[in-house]
Amino acid sequence: MKEKKTFIRDYQVPGFLSETIPCDLYNINGNGQELCSHRPAFVLIHGGGFVGGDKDQFLGMASWLALALNALCVTVRYRLAGAAPCPAPVVDCLGVYQWIWKNQKELGVDPALMFVIGGSPGANIGAMSILADKRMIENFSLDPKLVFQPVNGIFLNGIYDLTDFCERNPKERERVCQFLDRAVWEKELWEEYSPRHHGRSGRNILMLHGSRDEIVPLQQCVDMKQSMETAGGRAWIRSFEDKGHGWFNEAENLYEVLETIEEFVRFRKMEVRKNGN
Repeated sequence: MKEKKTFIRDYQVPGFLSETIPCDLYNINGNGQELCSHRPAFVLIHGGGFVGGDKDQFLGMASWLALALNALCVTVRYRLAGAAPCPAPVVDCLGVYQWIWKNQKELGVDPALMFVIGGSPGANIGAMSILADKRMIENFSLDPKLVFQPVNGIFLNGIYDLTDFCERNPKERERVCQFLDRAVWEKELWEEYSPRHHGRSGRNILMLHGSRDEIVPLQQCVDMKQSMETAGGRAWIRSFEDKGHGWFNEAENLYEVLETIEEFVRFRKMEVRKNGN
């Protein structure tokens, strides 16, 4: 990447399987500061019911994080379910991580401080992308040796159990079927793309969730946390009182969300400096 701009819209990040992924890049040059090798990077994955939404959903959050933390922020336009079902959205995100890792020196970022942020279905896709093990990555038709996966996730009202999600929201079943490229429910496949069944050691997940979310209940976070800890990973839950499902998209809630994210980033940065991971 040779462009030297602060913001690049619809930059075509090379994907694994020949396709390119349109991304918006924020703070390429580090707010005019000299680039160093330890600034954080954020990859933001939008929601939209698996079949819709756009990367501009996280425009405000990306702009803030880029400025406040001198971070590189990348919002991703992954392929939607109607055009390309799973594993395409997950593979697209893995392609973005790989591009950042490959260009880490030029971008001035520390891969250990790469954070995946996802909202609702974007949290499902983001979580799967950092939790997928060697078997799953091979099932994506990728070589695990060539795939970089971040170890940090920050997820907002995430969908961690697709079966529970569809049972509570029957009208969403059709979208999930499109996402998984199936006409009917199949237990094994639904579990394969449900992060709660893929806890993994060496991963750090912060879950932000509205306490009054009737679409995805807080219990999904509790189950996800248990899965992570059973596998030797780490997970934290921050419940936001009286908030529903899409609260994190509302302007009046943005500051509190960003404050929580910044605190988590500072915590991980201290750990990385102390332990190297």
